[in-house]
Amino acid sequence: YQKEQLRRELSNLRYHSGVENQAQDLTNGKETPLKVIGVECDNIQLRHMKEEVPQVLPMADFFATTFVDEAAQFAEDNGCDVLISEIDIYGYYDGIKLARRIREINPRAKVIFVTVAHESEYARELIELRIDGFIRNCL
Repeated sequence: YQKEQLRRELSNLRYHSGVENQAQDLTNGKETPLKVIGVECDNIQLRHMKEEVPQVLPMADFFATTFVDEAAQFAEDNGCDVLISEIDIYGYYDGIKLARRIREINPRAKVIFVTVAHESEYARELIELRIDGFIRNCL
């Protein structure tokens, strides 16, 4: 995906959605690092994510992985304020399932999907999840 698109989506979350204050709100006013999880099955795209997230969200505790189960476990153990994920991971709709699990853990979590798929393929699920961002990955 375009690094600039990711940067723009993260900046929108940071400045317009109050995501920086969300972590503080959830811990009764105590400052805590923002928990951001990135899931991408393509190692090159994951590397781009690892480069961009800390630049745009320097206050974040960023966990990046290619595996949905690792991301879910991190969220269960540490919480999650922002999920950035591919929708179609290794041929499954695992990104959508993961987003649902993240929202069970933290209903206020922000969700950004990165995908080569068209929105229309997943429109119903994306509407139900009320996602916060969508980046079309042009490979």
